[in-house]
Amino acid sequence: MGFGLSLTIIGFGATWINYRIISRDLERQVNIRASTVTQALKLSTEGLIEINYLSLLDRAVTNYAALPEVKEVAIVNPQGKTISNSTVRHINRPFIDIYPSLAELVQTASATGIMQTQRVRLDGQPTFVEVLPFRANL
Repeated sequence: MGFGLSLTIIGFGATWINYRIISRDLERQVNIRASTVTQALKLSTEGLIEINYLSLLDRAVTNYAALPEVKEVAIVNPQGKTISNSTVRHINRPFIDIYPSLAELVQTASATGIMQTQRVRLDGQPTFVEVLPFRANL
């Protein structure tokens, strides 16, 4: 019985270690994917914002939002007004009114000019949020 119990404990220990390794790697992959999508969105939309080409901007936002595991994409001007959002009902609304829990994250990104990331629960689902400020005439 002692040998069986030892084997069971070792089996559970090995399973737990595997779970932790896989979990950490998955989290790292999600972070990398989010950063890649955010950077690509920035590169593809910055010029559209500068020339005020909103119809093509909306299309780019919609296309990026259609990527697997992307829940929502929004572009917000420095005054906090949503100028493009993959969820159409949010356009022209203050972003902070839509997601009050993200107010501090957005304000920090805007003030520092540095990308901010955070894991939060939005609409009851765990969500990885990445806010990337960029300079363009909005």
